[in-house]
Amino acid sequence: MLAKRGWQVSLYEARPDPRLSSARAASQQRSINLAISHRGISAIQAIDGSMAQRFMQTAIPMKGRMIHQLDGKWNSQLYDRDGQCINSIDRALLSSSR
Repeated sequence: MLAKRGWQVSLYEARPDPRLSSARAASQQRSINLAISHRGISAIQAIDGSMAQRFMQTAIPMKGRMIHQLDGKWNSQLYDRDGQCINSIDRALLSSSR
């Protein structure tokens, strides 16, 4: 998006794509969802409002995390006491949005 606006952009990734495996064909690859916060959505909104709307139509709000204790018990913990959450978005949707 920044390149479309005239910026010179270089993108570096330190790790290999976690979805790729020499043993799997491209059609069998799993998509790993990404978590994006309100700040991340706001940044996308500032660049392309319609794209942010598309993301939020399919986003799954995650209001907290599950804490697993050593004794096997578990409980949930909210991310924010004011009800804010992070959103799970489809990596493929993000990658294909150009």
